[in-house]
Order: sequence, then C-alpha cells, then structure tokens
Amino acid sequence: MEGFKEPRLLFVDDESTMLRCYARLYAGKEYGVLTCQDPVSALEIIRQNSSLVVVVSDYQMGNGMNGEMFLNEVRNIRPDIIRMLASTYGTADFKDPSLVQFEFQKPVATSLMMKITDDSIQDYIDNKLK
Repeated sequence: MEGFKEPRLLFVDDESTMLRCYARLYAGKEYGVLTCQDPVSALEIIRQNSSLVVVVSDYQMGNGMNGEMFLNEVRNIRPDIIRMLASTYGTADFKDPSLVQFEFQKPVATSLMMKITDDSIQDYIDNKLK
C-alpha cells in the first residue's frame, strides 16, 4: 500500500481542534499518527495496533473516563507503550504518577513535544532491534 505509514503515535483528546492541530503538526513525519476523541475507542485502537509506541492523552475527557483512568487501562493493555499527558491539569492529583512518563503543560510547546515524541519512538524502535 503506497503512502502507508505504520502508526507509531496516538493522540487522545476530546477537543477536535486539538486533534486537528496535532495531526497537522505531525503530518510530515515518517511514521503514522492516529487521533481519537473518545478514550474507549482509543483503547480499541491500541489493542488493534501493535506498532503504536507512544500515546499522548488529555486529562479531561468524556465517556466517564479521565486521563488517569485511560492511561491506567493503556498500561494494563500494553505496558510497553510510552504514556504521555498533555493537559492543563497535570499529574498532581494522580493516585499513581508513574502512569505518565512525560507530561506537557497546555498550551504545549510544540517543538519540545515533537522532540520528545520523536526521540521516544526512535529509542523504542532501537531497543526492540537489540
């Protein structure tokens, strides 16, 4: 399939505007980027895409699931996935702060986010090949 990029990065946010921004920001990358507004649907995407390496989640989301609940489920499904939070709320109220390996405060410094996600994906791939 020409033009297909294996998905490596998933953004989960209930704000469609944020998801469109992330999609535009990462459009030129050599890896595929997926976006999802619903955390329950995002969990299904994670189950179906073993190539995913990084999940970036918002904290406040619909469907009765917040970012902490979502990232806990992600860890249960795929403990190897790198879990990141992009939120105005942060992890101060998390019962288990280890759910998040990287945290970005909104508004996100996009150059920093891109560097960290790119480096995380590359490190993950390099370690898998060893």
